[in-house]
Amino acid sequence: MNPMVQQIVFSLVRFALASVSAALIQRGVLSPEQTDYVIVGIGGLILAVGWGVWVKYKDRIKFVTAQASGAGTTEREVEMLVQSGAAPPATLSKDVSPYLTKTSV
Repeated sequence: MNPMVQQIVFSLVRFALASVSAALIQRGVLSPEQTDYVIVGIGGLILAVGWGVWVKYKDRIKFVTAQASGAGTTEREVEMLVQSGAAPPATLSKDVSPYLTKTSV
């Protein structure tokens, strides 16, 4: 992921967590002392979900690249195709045959 986009996303997540904590304190659901625990807990949850989505995304890219590469292509060759930028988009519909954007390994 682009480092600038990564920083923006993390800043937005921090802002959202702080806003939710402030709203919960204002409504009396949380005490100010509890906010640190809640933010750490929610942050861990967001991290776990984000990691899971990232792994599924990478697996999907490898899967559609392997489909587009044809029979006999090794896993290492598929990984090289993905690294070279030849992988089909991960959002490719199930009704569309995968295609390589570049043909060299």
